[in-house]
Amino acid sequence: MDDIIGTPLGPYHLVRLLARGGMSEVYLASREHSEQSYAIKVLQGEDEEHGLRFQREVHTLLTAKHPHIIPTLDAGQQDGVSYYVMPYIEAGSLKERLAAGPLSLDETGAILTQIADALHFLHTRGTIHRDLKPGNLLLGERNHVWLADFGLAKQVGGVNTLTAAGNLMGTPYYMALELIYQPASTSSDIYALGVVIYEMLTGRVPFQGRTPVSI
Repeated sequence: MDDIIGTPLGPYHLVRLLARGGMSEVYLASREHSEQSYAIKVLQGEDEEHGLRFQREVHTLLTAKHPHIIPTLDAGQQDGVSYYVMPYIEAGSLKERLAAGPLSLDETGAILTQIADALHFLHTRGTIHRDLKPGNLLLGERNHVWLADFGLAKQVGGVNTLTAAGNLMGTPYYMALELIYQPASTSSDIYALGVVIYEMLTGRVPFQGRTPVSI
């Protein structure tokens, strides 16, 4: 999708690629008559499952208003390309911060408090994130933290028609053991948060392995 860099998407102009995922890309973008930079998550293609998952992600973010959940500023579709717009967080993610080494107890506590509050908000609304990890935690000024990337989020107890039977959804290092044989729950989100705490304090994840199941 690099060919869309420099072209307008709604009122936004894509400047450069920031990240690439399994079904979408995130671009740095600008807008005419605005000095603000934006991050735009883009889905291109006609895969029905990816399209439905993207729509669900946009709906979740538009309705989940919380100071520690990345806000959605705009959303739309153009020429077969679906997108939504977020603030661009220049400092990057917790994953990038951890590349420099573990955090102090105070830093870890500040991040934990904010993300736990965001998770509690989601869980009381019946939503589970399913992909909590340092790469999905964005760091702003004054140690403000946002939970991002709701591509795997779903309702608790909801029938998941978007995941093929036997597929593990998430990032293995942060997945609770029971996800091998049962659906995700609020408890599996909390387990992932525990792994993130461990990683913040030690600089590494607690378990390694050669395959997702062995991890």
